Amino acid sequence: MVDRLLADLAAARQAEAETWTARCTVLQELLEHHIEEEEGDFFKTARKLFDRAALEKMGKDFAGEKSKMEVSARTAAAAE
Repeated sequence: MVDRLLADLAAARQAEAETWTARCTVLQELLEHHIEEEEGDFFKTARKLFDRAALEKMGKDFAGEKSKMEVSARTAAAAE
């Protein structure tokens, strides 16, 4: 769902400002709901299932992947 909304937003024209704003609102609500779920049940469960070393490794792996995605996004934006 998020991927589709992002694609729709990228393809939207300025003339579709009202639609674009509505799609952004839906995207924001989806992301906020997802974050709330992760911060609640998901992270609590992970703390029970994994030891500290495993959690720290996952955190570092996530940060590395996030950095790669940010670089990729900046490169794509600069190419436009």
